[in-house]
Amino acid sequence: PDLDVPAEDGDQSPFIPRRAGTPFSFTLTTVDRAGEVRSWAAPLVFVQAGMNRRLRRPMLINGDQAPGLYEAVQQIQGRGQTLSVAPPVETGDTAVETTHLIFTGDLDAANVTSRPRLKQLRAVLPSMRHLAPQAPAVDLVLAKPYLDHGLPNRTIDQKPGPGHPNAGELILALASGGPAVDFTSGSDRSGGFVAPNLVVNAVSRGLGAVGDKGTGGSPLQTGTFDPTAFLGAAMPKLFGLFSLLELLEAAGLDEAPAFVSDALDAVTKLLTEAERLKAALEDAQQRLAAEVADGAHDGAKAIAQQAKDALDAQTAALTSHADALIAAVRNLPDQPEAVSAAAVALAGDLDPLLTAIGLPGVPAAVRSALSKPVQTLKTLTELASDAAGLARLLQGLAGGQVTAQLSWRPKIKPWGLSGVPNIFFPHSDHPLHLDVEVRASASAPPAVDILAEIVDFDLNLIGTGSGGLMKLMFRRIGFRAGSAGKAEVDVVFGGIGFLGPLSFVDRLRELIPFDGFADPPYVDVSPEGVTAGFDLTLPNVSVGVFSLENISLGADARVPFLGDALTVGFHFCSKDSPFRLTVMCIGGGGWLALRASPKGLVLLELGLEACACLSVDLGVASGSVSIAVGVYLRLESDKGLLTAYFRIRGEVDVLGLISASITLELSLTYHFETGKLIGRASLVVEVEVLFFSASVEISVERKLAGSKGDPTLKEIMPPSETDGLNVDWALYCEAFAPVPAEVTP
Repeated sequence: PDLDVPAEDGDQSPFIPRRAGTPFSFTLTTVDRAGEVRSWAAPLVFVQAGMNRRLRRPMLINGDQAPGLYEAVQQIQGRGQTLSVAPPVETGDTAVETTHLIFTGDLDAANVTSRPRLKQLRAVLPSMRHLAPQAPAVDLVLAKPYLDHGLPNRTIDQKPGPGHPNAGELILALASGGPAVDFTSGSDRSGGFVAPNLVVNAVSRGLGAVGDKGTGGSPLQTGTFDPTAFLGAAMPKLFGLFSLLELLEAAGLDEAPAFVSDALDAVTKLLTEAERLKAALEDAQQRLAAEVADGAHDGAKAIAQQAKDALDAQTAALTSHADALIAAVRNLPDQPEAVSAAAVALAGDLDPLLTAIGLPGVPAAVRSALSKPVQTLKTLTELASDAAGLARLLQGLAGGQVTAQLSWRPKIKPWGLSGVPNIFFPHSDHPLHLDVEVRASASAPPAVDILAEIVDFDLNLIGTGSGGLMKLMFRRIGFRAGSAGKAEVDVVFGGIGFLGPLSFVDRLRELIPFDGFADPPYVDVSPEGVTAGFDLTLPNVSVGVFSLENISLGADARVPFLGDALTVGFHFCSKDSPFRLTVMCIGGGGWLALRASPKGLVLLELGLEACACLSVDLGVASGSVSIAVGVYLRLESDKGLLTAYFRIRGEVDVLGLISASITLELSLTYHFETGKLIGRASLVVEVEVLFFSASVEISVERKLAGSKGDPTLKEIMPPSETDGLNVDWALYCEAFAPVPAEVTP
């Protein structure tokens, strides 16, 4: 190309070749740590070898001035090329998508050369891009543990572990504050009751993006997993009660969440997905057998048995055909027709399997584990089923598949409050399973599958034994979402136990089978949470002049997946349907509703009323008079009110043509949060003559006491921040006595 003529400075100093005033980009060919060849366009500095003709001495480079003079050539555009910055164990586990690279160099003035080294790069982590497409490019530097100690040697079947100065296999660190991979912005990418948000501070070869920086004696650097350092404060509160970090303990790196990606060719993916399908089938059979054995009642066991029978009917043929495909692929390039035959046989089994795992008794985790390899195998077996498609696979023309996955199955412990242990009590060491997987290939549209599940645990509210109120037993709570269909909430309830002061309710519940209520125990499930409970109607009681009617009991628990706290409620009758108590001519009724959380009272509502009534019917005329007194109490976490009222009503009716009524009501209401007592009186007169009716209401209200909560004068007219005065206050004062003019001596 025609380059600009360098400036004639007479000493032949190094210069940047330019074209039309712009640094000219040369083509550089490099080999990265994975052995991949890459080409880059980059400007360079021209340094003449030999003697400086003017100074008659060897050419020298000023090391102090070089960074400022040649800053324009430090940056190389990456244009999205992948670059492996460290030796990989699996394909792509040390690769990043580069936006640009920034180099510096160690100058060798004597030999008029330099040794370039990577100072910083700006890149997108593949695992972050696939799991959260809004993930931005970040500034990265080579991690200090990697620069100081390198990486341990391990094989693909080994996991990271202690025994090396860089046991966590850290390769990159963020140059500044890390971004958050946020799954809560869209319900299709959230984990239901666990949002797997992660603040990224570094990159590990074995674990992918991590929140641990790996410096200053970091647990990750020594081969241990510290949940707080790894996840930070990214996790929300589970069931609105506790952070997931409170359930985790420091452990080995095998307990850390794996946040990785891989890129496999089509033939390798065909082999790995067939092996994955076999393992998922074996796990599914064990899981469904446990569902049948441990079902809460006969109905649940029957549903699980139906699902197990449907899966068992498909397993033998699927396993046989998967084994045949695996053997044929491993035998390539010999007998390619065997691969096609095995692919055709396996493809015929995949749709019946999808039908079987779609039955109601199949857990969402089982459905997720099986459907992911099935969807990939459907595409690949269709290609491999004929000679032309198989040839494309073998030649690499069909394209491979890029998979990004966040997988975690940690060990968790019970949780409780001070003096109230075991509010959350798991029955196994690893009840939580979190899995997020994104798959992209040239032969199929991108697919995402998200699963969060927690199994076999109890929620004890608010305490255990005689000090508790309610025990909720869950077989599982699962949430699954993805591109294949709508969000799926999978809840299997193990039952309710009532404790302490509510133990009498538990005795009533035991008298009726779990699945035999006329209004059975209900479980309402939504993406926001689960509400479980029951309503029980008791028979009326009548003894002589005493009558107690419309009696009902109910209890429920609301378990939100994220955000709000878990609450438990109990009610004796309700505001819409109070109990009725009658003794001769005196009657009354009432209701009680209570809702509490482990943090304290949420709502207490109580209403009681007594009424006496007398009526007379003389044929042509009738009349009645009634007197009622009552009280209403409502208490919430930070406010409440108490109302007492008196009501008298009288009415008269003549031949159904003329009627009149008068109602007088007096009430006093005390507001706890303000300390105010409010009195109200109302008189209502109604008259009806044939088709004409009219009513008149007269009411009066007075605040009798209390000033708590009223704004102060400072809050009404706050002083200025500059001079401490207030214009409104000055005008108010001048209305009574004008401010005298300043007198000067």
